[in-house]
Amino acid sequence: MISVILYGRNDSHGYNLHKRAAISLNCIAEVLTDPDDEILFVDYNTPNDLPTFIEAIYDTLTSAAKARLRVFRVRPELHARLVGHTHLAALEPHSRNIAIRRANPRNRWVLLTNTDMVFLPRAGFPSLSAAVQDLADGLYILPRYELPEPLWEAFPRTDPQAVMQACEDLGRKLHLEEITLAFPYMRFDQPGDFQLVPRQALYGIHGFDERMIHGWHADSNMCKRFYLFYGKRTESLAHRVKGYHCDHTRVATLAHRLDIKLENNLNEFVFGLEDPIAHHQGDTWGAPGEPVEELDFSSDPQARFTAALETALGAPQQDDYLADSNDLRNFVAYHAAHVLPHLAGNLTTYPRSARFAYIGSNPRMFSLADRCIDELGFTHPLFNAGVTPAPELLLADYDLLIFDFGLDPDALKLDNVARVTDWPRDLRYRLGDVAKSLEACALLADSHRAHVPDFLVINANHHIFRQFAGQFLLLSETPYATHVRKGRPRIGDERLYRGHTWKYVEDDMRSFFGYGTWENTVPRVTLREAIDFTSVGQSSRYKDGNWGAMDFSGTWIEGHSAAILFAPPERADDDLIAFIRVNEAFIGPEDEPIRVRASFEGETLARWTLFTRYGITVCKILLPARLIAGKSVCRIELHVENPQSAQRVADALGQKTIGHDPRELGVKVQQVTFTNKDPWRYSLGETLDFTEHARGIDHADECWTQPDELGAWTIGPEAGIIIWPRETTAVPVAITFTINDAVIDPDHPDMEAKVTVNGQQVAVWTNWPTRNTHDRTVVLPPECFRSLDPIRVALHVKNPRTSFALGWSTWDKRPRGIRLNKVRLAPVLQYHLGGVMDFTAGGEAVAFVGDSLGVEWAVPDAWGFWTIGKRAEILVPFDRPLTESVPMAVVISDCMVHGSAAKLPVVVKANGHTVAEWTLDNRKPHTRSFTLPAEAVAAASTLTLTFEVSDPRSPLSVGWGQDPNPLGFRLARAVIGKKEIEIPDFEKHTRYRTLKRILGLPRFAVHVARVLLQRYR
Repeated sequence: MISVILYGRNDSHGYNLHKRAAISLNCIAEVLTDPDDEILFVDYNTPNDLPTFIEAIYDTLTSAAKARLRVFRVRPELHARLVGHTHLAALEPHSRNIAIRRANPRNRWVLLTNTDMVFLPRAGFPSLSAAVQDLADGLYILPRYELPEPLWEAFPRTDPQAVMQACEDLGRKLHLEEITLAFPYMRFDQPGDFQLVPRQALYGIHGFDERMIHGWHADSNMCKRFYLFYGKRTESLAHRVKGYHCDHTRVATLAHRLDIKLENNLNEFVFGLEDPIAHHQGDTWGAPGEPVEELDFSSDPQARFTAALETALGAPQQDDYLADSNDLRNFVAYHAAHVLPHLAGNLTTYPRSARFAYIGSNPRMFSLADRCIDELGFTHPLFNAGVTPAPELLLADYDLLIFDFGLDPDALKLDNVARVTDWPRDLRYRLGDVAKSLEACALLADSHRAHVPDFLVINANHHIFRQFAGQFLLLSETPYATHVRKGRPRIGDERLYRGHTWKYVEDDMRSFFGYGTWENTVPRVTLREAIDFTSVGQSSRYKDGNWGAMDFSGTWIEGHSAAILFAPPERADDDLIAFIRVNEAFIGPEDEPIRVRASFEGETLARWTLFTRYGITVCKILLPARLIAGKSVCRIELHVENPQSAQRVADALGQKTIGHDPRELGVKVQQVTFTNKDPWRYSLGETLDFTEHARGIDHADECWTQPDELGAWTIGPEAGIIIWPRETTAVPVAITFTINDAVIDPDHPDMEAKVTVNGQQVAVWTNWPTRNTHDRTVVLPPECFRSLDPIRVALHVKNPRTSFALGWSTWDKRPRGIRLNKVRLAPVLQYHLGGVMDFTAGGEAVAFVGDSLGVEWAVPDAWGFWTIGKRAEILVPFDRPLTESVPMAVVISDCMVHGSAAKLPVVVKANGHTVAEWTLDNRKPHTRSFTLPAEAVAAASTLTLTFEVSDPRSPLSVGWGQDPNPLGFRLARAVIGKKEIEIPDFEKHTRYRTLKRILGLPRFAVHVARVLLQRYR
């Protein structure tokens, strides 16, 4: 039925090898009941002048073990022939292959295990043989339960029934049964202690890979190969069998020293493995032609350990504990009751007078350990040193220092710990204090060599605590399930250089646990002084909530909510502005922008949308003085509404990850600066320049590209500008946008953009005949600049497009709209009677059409601007009201007449009164005059002049071009108060503009060359 395969040599691998091997062999034999069952032991490379390992312990084996045992001896000479040079004395692949080749061919199953395991068939299965007899083909793995050394050392090695019963009885009483998960192909951590597989399948893959001569990972290699061999599945036998492992890390071996061990390449033999069959050794594996010798055999204890643990723990364990050896989310939590046996197992070798000190912040762990130490018979109680003890005191007065890198989840009663940063900041930062204390004690030990206590660390088997502790301590490499490691400080030449690897560890420790120069206070901010959120700065005291990893470029928000804490300036009697500089937003696979809601003291004040993965974005939040007054500490909350899974992004990009990446990232904050509003106030008439070396972008929100030589693009459907007025005025104010590009092309000529001011719509632009530079003017609502309240001007682009979609770029998928070059706010132009209104390109009178530009009027050119649609208005504000009828004259430079449509009727109205009816039939520039009656204009501060065109026509319909807009006539000039108006020389003006453009070409070429050189240098 089963061939059980083990290997070893006559040495002292680990501690008390002979006893755990006798226990294991006797217990394995006890659960084998089929007549063909056998135990194959390969004694590998024992020196010739020593007996084999089995011979050394033969007297401790039961009759059942001796009856089933077969021993093969691989002498040093054969080892040299098979392997050649290696630093290892015993090789697992060769040992097991030799046994597989020589196993009983009648046995269907081969069990690969080690001489430190005890197997217990569960209820319903009288033996291991019975448990496997009906299994389908496949690889079967067991989770491994760890037996502390004082426990199995008390077992009677020659009484396997008693050992198995003790495991059954004490496994739950001592809270030992924790299932430790690992990668899917392994199922559980430490899979090499139970790998059950059909004998024929081992032949099918040509056995263990005999290139693995550096130690470690042979079991993971077999798991991966059989996982692939059986169609990506690995089975568990935990429902039928329990497996207990006799822990042997009390004395560190070379194999358990992580910092010096040499191991097989994980990428080559596990992570990157794709073919389960070892083709390179098809005919040679297991030394089939070598005459391997087969031996023919003819024929304890820390008494208080178990009782002390039972007393300290009280009730037995009810269910399996669950721990994840790959956990990157909540790795600060562990089960104190489960850890206690492994902690106590490291204490029983000390004299009763030993003194132990606890440095940590887990009351449950301290309470259990303190009681257990008393029950073990030690004369001194466990000393609770807190988290910031004096290193000199600890080194001088104690024999063992216990550093605890864990917290008690039961005491906190958190509803959901999705990530380590869900723990309160003060608790997490106490672990940073524990780390500082460990470092201080380890460094000071170099000068206290006469008496250096042992160091024991709890919860440093995994993640950054493991790496941190290894920087300062020489520790045994214990199984994850023990959660305990013991060792001593690095002294003299053993001390490690703090290189780039240490830098990553240090940054993570500072990110999550405030390691370094943290103190439990919130600093007072200084206006205009940046708070550095990179690893160069000292930002821990300002952080709370889901702040994740920090590096040289900033700190990620990992999760949904992160807070910025600060003490306001001493004299904070005005509003403050917080400038939060973001240098990365973690855009997901769907290219959905990251949305952030910013609140201050519980009141939502801003919402940000970040479209760009890389690039600097400065987000702003106005902090009202009313919310700051009287506060010693203020709190800005950044709520990320849609953090993105790092694993999903990696999968979408085809990137390979080792294990699962659990991070949920939002934005990376680089720095935070506080100012008052004075530096950002705006004076009427000032020009805000949005190019790269100017300050206009400082007034913009986050939905803009980084400025370049030409300006900044809007990103997404809405981009805003904040204006803080420096002075007030009763005169209406207009804003002029200088726009030098838009996301339009011949295939996409349409784009709708709305302008809102403080949420009120003031303009709609639909006509975009060109991508050239032009101005658009909009009149602000009358209440603007009547007070010093901030004004938010927003551009809403209905159909933003990407450069990628338009073919302008091969990579840029940012949804852009308009490129803004400049913005200028000034009092609205007021008309003085008799002045000429110029409606050509560059003429100031264009401001009189307000938000009608692009909707009722086309963008002006050198000949004026066309009416669009059936109705177009001009709003003329007078510098003083009119008192009587006045004449008015206009210059019409063109109209839409031709062939069968030779006449164009137009009705002119003044403040709703019809003042003229024209029939236009001449495309040459000409004048028209009419009278504005007193009843329409007397006492009126403004004139609304309306042109109604009943039959507009498009250039496309009459064959003049591709413009589909319904046009009427083109207006060039107008004057009120005169009957006559001069017609300009349009031809001369056009020739001058053309000549100017031609003369400007060389300068434009130089400009283009400069831009390209700077971009691609």
